[in-house]
Amino acid sequence: MAQRRGPHLLERKSTIAKALTKARDDAKLTQDMAGRSIGKDKSFICRLERSPKTPRPHIIRALAVTYDIPPDKLLKKAGYKELPWLDVIKKPDSSPDTILDDISKKETRELKRYLAFLRVMKSK
Repeated sequence: MAQRRGPHLLERKSTIAKALTKARDDAKLTQDMAGRSIGKDKSFICRLERSPKTPRPHIIRALAVTYDIPPDKLLKKAGYKELPWLDVIKKPDSSPDTILDDISKKETRELKRYLAFLRVMKSK
C-alpha cells in the first residue's frame, strides 16, 4: 500500500532550511533579493527554506556569502561534516596553483557568475 502524504509533511523543515531562513532574516534580505544575489529567483529561495532536503554545498556557500556569515557555519548545519576544502575558502592565497587546472565548463560558468556578483557587491 502506498504511503499517504498529508499536509503535515509540508510543514517539516530541515535544520538547514531553518538556518537559511534565520540567516536571511538576520541579513534583512527578502527572498527575492537573496535569489537575485545568487542568480536565482524568489521561488528557488522559498523552496530551499521550506524543503526538508539539504541543498548542494555550492548553493549554501553562495548564500552564506550573500548573508555575510561564514560558509562553514551553514555547511555544518546542513550536515556536511568533512570540509577539507574550507581552508581554501578561508585563505584563498594559500591554495595551490593547480586548483584551476582541471576546472570544468560548468565550474567556469559558476566562477564567472560569482565573480560578477562580487564585483557588484564591491562597487556598492
